[in-house]
Amino acid sequence: METANGYRAITYEKYEIELEIIYNWIISCEPAEGYYQFIYSDPDSWDMFILYSPYNMGFSKNKIKLSVDGSVVKIYATSSESTDAETDYILIRIQAPLRGVWPTSSELYLDGIQIDKQDSQFTV
Repeated sequence: METANGYRAITYEKYEIELEIIYNWIISCEPAEGYYQFIYSDPDSWDMFILYSPYNMGFSKNKIKLSVDGSVVKIYATSSESTDAETDYILIRIQAPLRGVWPTSSELYLDGIQIDKQDSQFTV
């Protein structure tokens, strides 16, 4: 999905992540009630990764909506929880357009409920 101002969001499977630093961050994240955020940027690009992997919960076919409010990326996910869940996590990659100020934080809403951000122990 893409916003009118050029931000893009897509869900990923863990095995689709090819960049080693991002993959290492993903595997360092333990299941938790909150979600994890990781920003990867260089002078030419900005990517935010969101990982939500709560205890004993599965997800199937998430629908994602996105908005950018100042320096905050707001992610709205709608899930269909079922016993036939495809994964036990939600992994979202958000890419910013080259122009403008890049966000520094995020908020995740799942089925209308705000999920707290979890602190990550990952260091580069």
